[in-house]
Amino acid sequence: MACQDSHRLEFRWDKARGRDAFARALEVVDAATAHPSGRLGGVVAPSQIETCSPELLQDAVAAARKRGVPVTIHAAQTMAEHEELLRRHGLTAVQYLESLGLLGKDLILGHCIFVDSHSWTRQRTEIDLRLLADRQTTVAHCPVTFSRSGMALESVGRYRRAGVNVALGTDSYPFNMLEEMRQAMICARLSGKSVFDVATGDILEAATIAGARALGRDDIGRIAVGSKADFLVVDLRHHAMQPVYDPLRNLLHCAAERAIERVYVDGTCVVSGGRPTLIDYDGALAKLQEAQDYACRKAPANDPKGRGMQTLAPLSLPMAGPGRT
Repeated sequence: MACQDSHRLEFRWDKARGRDAFARALEVVDAATAHPSGRLGGVVAPSQIETCSPELLQDAVAAARKRGVPVTIHAAQTMAEHEELLRRHGLTAVQYLESLGLLGKDLILGHCIFVDSHSWTRQRTEIDLRLLADRQTTVAHCPVTFSRSGMALESVGRYRRAGVNVALGTDSYPFNMLEEMRQAMICARLSGKSVFDVATGDILEAATIAGARALGRDDIGRIAVGSKADFLVVDLRHHAMQPVYDPLRNLLHCAAERAIERVYVDGTCVVSGGRPTLIDYDGALAKLQEAQDYACRKAPANDPKGRGMQTLAPLSLPMAGPGRT
């Protein structure tokens, strides 16, 4: 964590606290794996590569492999992290994980944007993608939140052509997979400088089969005999889907979630007409707003400099005050 008034990234190491969190996390993983529904599973997640000791990373991966569950680590996700790992080890995130013996088919790297061949880095080598492909390590690509901050993976098509399994996920709000798919396609074609960098069908595969492959599952991510009955129903007659020639292109480029009529999980309808069916939707929204209001009130107490939300996150359109209309 950064020290108060410091103008560089600094870290305060608390290994005992990390080990305690690790032990508690394994308890959750074991409980999820043992759940009788068969719908839950555990994933060992030692958070960020630069905030974990090499020993903790190695122990976390060993614990995951002993249990036969995937492991995920945020890696190569910011230039600050990239430069910190170079300062410590002289290695990129991917090469550092390789040196620890952690790359593998069961490892999912969160984001993995700043590999050695990214235009922002100073390595200009072509080692990282080859390592990821050779070790069958998955990249979990979440383009929406990073593109908001001006960052992009370079590019989905290039990673795929190198043989890397790229799976799509949602990192933060709006937790909208169709929006992630659309943004992944746009960012790939921008960073790849070609409309042919990635095909629309490739994006669907990244959102479905590639994710299942990352989790070591062959019963999800596809509609087939023996697979889970997880699917959604698209209204082809929705105005945003018109005229219909290539339904997938219409869905991703135009309609998105507006044309989703129903969502099924294991054969149960969980969303209908845009509203969840198994929770108190209005009550959940009220609780969510209460939580945000509480966080905003507590902001000055939690900020080292006592700043409020108007300073930390100014409104895009300031509210009208005295003398304003």
